[in-house]
Amino acid sequence: MDKNEKRINESIVIAAVVTTLLLVIDFICKMVGYNKMDLGASPKSFSEVLAEWPRFLILGMVFFSGVFWWRVSQKEPEYMICANCMETAEKGKNTSKSCIKCGGQLEEIEGFYDRHPEKQK
Repeated sequence: MDKNEKRINESIVIAAVVTTLLLVIDFICKMVGYNKMDLGASPKSFSEVLAEWPRFLILGMVFFSGVFWWRVSQKEPEYMICANCMETAEKGKNTSKSCIKCGGQLEEIEGFYDRHPEKQK
């Protein structure tokens, strides 16, 4: 499984969990009669709330789509590694290409141990 496929699968799970949580909260609010916009709202029975299933379906799709899009659109940070002290640093934040800890040269993490087999533990 490559990185993109793993990221998409994680995004689907996160979006499903957040959507389920939000729909359960909305369902409970309807049953107890809590509505911030309508202070005179009265509690509804279980069957009355279930009768609003199209609203829950659309609301669920909107929540899921929004969370999924937000999660997938976030850029994963790239890291570099110091050849001397093995400390990692985020690529975008360190523009000097030298380690903050020891001053050594930073290299790409991908293929680092192929280039430096003596550094493997």
